[in-house]
Amino acid sequence: MSLKFDGVFRNSKVFFNGYYLGTEESGYNGFEYDVTAYVNYGGENIIVVRADASMEEGWFYEGAGIYRHVYLQKTNPIHVVLNGTFVKSQLKNNDAVITAEVSIENKGNYKGFIEVVQTIFDASNKQISSASENVLAPEFYKTTSFTSKLDVKNPILWDIDAPNLYHLVTELKQNGKTIDGYETPFGIRAIKFDAEKGFF
Repeated sequence: MSLKFDGVFRNSKVFFNGYYLGTEESGYNGFEYDVTAYVNYGGENIIVVRADASMEEGWFYEGAGIYRHVYLQKTNPIHVVLNGTFVKSQLKNNDAVITAEVSIENKGNYKGFIEVVQTIFDASNKQISSASENVLAPEFYKTTSFTSKLDVKNPILWDIDAPNLYHLVTELKQNGKTIDGYETPFGIRAIKFDAEKGFF
């Protein structure tokens, strides 16, 4: 169980059932806390958030308090960490090679293999590439990263005038059953240099 904040302005201190969870100084970063050990299952739970906006951050938003969504998340002990995927692309001729990295955390006592399935869908939600691999689960309260390579034939490039996006769906499977999923939108771009035009 984790408590996820998309934005609190600023210098927030969070308490859960009287337990201090932590401080996030920036008013623009999302953050989360593991509250598994503090939940009163089947009873009342109290969340206290203190925000101190007396120090300015120097950007355009100078409000105060919780200004974005707050979630109570329940995940499998083995799961993709918050912001735990990273996608990069490299164009080769008319195709793209996608490197998809995922960070997986194990907050349980499972020891063994899990399957990491990564699938790319286009803007119309059509599956265009997939890769899967059986990997050893991280040790208890450890995080491990895994990388997959996927090919996209004749990709539609992202452009300011046509901001085409793909999305990567990462699934973690244990004994054939999906235990966690994570979606990551991304674009494929090219940058070129011409002596007369410059970068384009």
